[in-house]
Amino acid sequence: MIIDINQQNKHFLFRKNRNKLFNKLNNNSIAILFSASTKYRNASHEYKYRQCSNIIYLTGILDPIHAVVLTKDSYGNCQEYIFLPTLDEKTIIYQGIGISPDEVKKISGIEQIHYSNELLNQLLQAFDNIYIVKSNMNHLFDSLLFHNNSKNIIDLSPILQELRLTKEPEEIAFIKKAIRITGEAFNELLKNFNHFKTEADIEAFITSYFISKGQYQHAYLPIIASGANALTLHYTNNSGRLLKNKLTLLDFGCEYKGYASDLSRTIPNKGIFTKRQKEIYNKVLSILKEVQKNITPGTSIKELNILSKQLMEKALVELKLLTVSDIKTESTPLVKKYFPHGVSHFMGLDVHDSGNTETILQEGMILSCEPGIYIPEENIGIRLENDILVAPTPINLMQHIPIEIDEIEYRMN
Repeated sequence: MIIDINQQNKHFLFRKNRNKLFNKLNNNSIAILFSASTKYRNASHEYKYRQCSNIIYLTGILDPIHAVVLTKDSYGNCQEYIFLPTLDEKTIIYQGIGISPDEVKKISGIEQIHYSNELLNQLLQAFDNIYIVKSNMNHLFDSLLFHNNSKNIIDLSPILQELRLTKEPEEIAFIKKAIRITGEAFNELLKNFNHFKTEADIEAFITSYFISKGQYQHAYLPIIASGANALTLHYTNNSGRLLKNKLTLLDFGCEYKGYASDLSRTIPNKGIFTKRQKEIYNKVLSILKEVQKNITPGTSIKELNILSKQLMEKALVELKLLTVSDIKTESTPLVKKYFPHGVSHFMGLDVHDSGNTETILQEGMILSCEPGIYIPEENIGIRLENDILVAPTPINLMQHIPIEIDEIEYRMN
């Protein structure tokens, strides 16, 4: 089924998500989710705003608001409200009026839009159970709770984490679009690689491409790690030079409507892999392909990690980095010297989304698959990563993004 992500009924997905949450709430309850706060870089200058993922999940709203409030009375009747911040004249002059009530209604499908904290306080007093995301409290709510301290306080986080695990078709479509933009950026990067002198040049190219295609943002800080820099797993300085005989590890992804993509590729700076680079690269690629095939309903990331460790042990012996006796006699896993991270994580509104290594996979979940080999003795780090949709036959959402050695070399030359 093809989902038109520009369909007129844009709020259908978010109504569906709210209904799933309503079904989890007890009767005589109120759920309150506060908007992400503005974070300041220094003085009065803000970082670029990123809405709380739970708010996006329930409303689709990316702009600052005050709160989303859902109520369920003793008979199971449900109401939904959005509270907008009251803006003073100075804020309007410096930051504008923000999102309008009409825009909020159009995006979210919620009709009851309010500004008054007085109403919020009245709603709190009307219900015995208060659901909140404890990590997203704010000082205004602290005072409201003080006057309602006899209520039953319930953490909403586990419920939302469970709901967000399995993606609706519309959410999968959002992630596919984020992946498409990411793949286009990577293809253009390969064609233009000869023009780049530093890691910063590559980061600037990717950022510019995202912005030019629709003001899209990175889903996370991009990693552009050339040579020995690739040995640092979350290297984000992106300031080194591109030495011709080295590799560059790229780990980046576009965000679309709040949903993330997550791509890793490793490419040769001179456009052609050396014999040793090919040898290591092909081991990582073969592990990726084998683990991908096992991202099916009923398994777990824990089991995928066990499989990847077994495959990695064999690969490291063949690469002459470990011996069979090393593996048999190890007291601590020597594999971790060359493969220090897990092979997968959940994805969605957060690039490392809700879910843990023991979560049983179900159809409709999306995971990364990202084996890597990092060799300090050779100053080589190679990681390859695809985003996989869980299904009886797993679907590689990045199957059209170049990954084979001959594809990479062809596009770079």
